[in-house]
Amino acid sequence: MYIWGQQYGWENKGIPFPQLVTGLPEIKEISGLYALDVDGKVWMLNGIEPPTPIDGLSNVVSISDTVNDILAAVTLKGQLWLWAPEVAEYREETLVQVKHASQVKAVYGDVYDIYWIDQDHKVWRAGIEWDAKLHEPTAVALPEGKKAMRVETTYEDDYLVTTDGNIVPIQQERQPEYEVPEQTVQIAGTYGMRFYLKSDGTVGGEANSYVL
Repeated sequence: MYIWGQQYGWENKGIPFPQLVTGLPEIKEISGLYALDVDGKVWMLNGIEPPTPIDGLSNVVSISDTVNDILAAVTLKGQLWLWAPEVAEYREETLVQVKHASQVKAVYGDVYDIYWIDQDHKVWRAGIEWDAKLHEPTAVALPEGKKAMRVETTYEDDYLVTTDGNIVPIQQERQPEYEVPEQTVQIAGTYGMRFYLKSDGTVGGEANSYVL
């Protein structure tokens, strides 16, 4: 596994090119600062210190690096856990189980909220505070007759991917109305821009005028 880039607020100068990460077992999933190994253990990576296993989490099947680098993790039993790393003078290390969530299959996060999908393909959304306290979750409305397969999140916009392959935007007060291009199979993005991967292998995108 390789790591590179710059995390906002770091005092170091970042890693301008891919750098091999040593000291890890076989990894099956990565999200932001976190890696999930094949045995269900989660590791924290920051590009400065050696990878660190997160105590108290085991049998994890899905992870997401969410708001303020708070880790959201789903266990084999369908439980949802939040882990917040210590930030000197601002936050103590915190590990809490989300009691509102049960029979969870997958979790996703953006810079505002976390989403989880349960075994009935229902989608739930909740805001999250700096100290890993969760707001009251609300159900995300699905198109009539559709079931959720996953959530695509970007810096500004979030999308539902249904089991029949359709992608629809999750409308929120902070988001404008927009259309997803036809034949889109995956969406990624960052501040002020979005990229669309289409079924024919081509990539398109759009950006706000102040980004261009």
